[in-house]
Amino acid sequence: MRRKLIKAVIEFIMILGVTFIITTILNLTGTDIGLNRYGEKLANVELLNIYDNKKLNGLITIGLILAAISFLYTLFVEKEKDKMD
Repeated sequence: MRRKLIKAVIEFIMILGVTFIITTILNLTGTDIGLNRYGEKLANVELLNIYDNKKLNGLITIGLILAAISFLYTLFVEKEKDKMD
């Protein structure tokens, strides 16, 4: 169980880190991501306000949701592999 928890936390941090890196690059380059329908809808909820661009805040919210789903899946659904001696 401890290995699963550590693996789940590492995956959560990696997904969230990659999301922040991508949104920071998009923010620095000034790229307008107009194809992000769901991110735009989540940005209107205003859960996170890190950037001035609402679409980027929505993208971070999507990354947070995906990281949480991955965490829960790894922790509760994924079976732990046995070590072969």
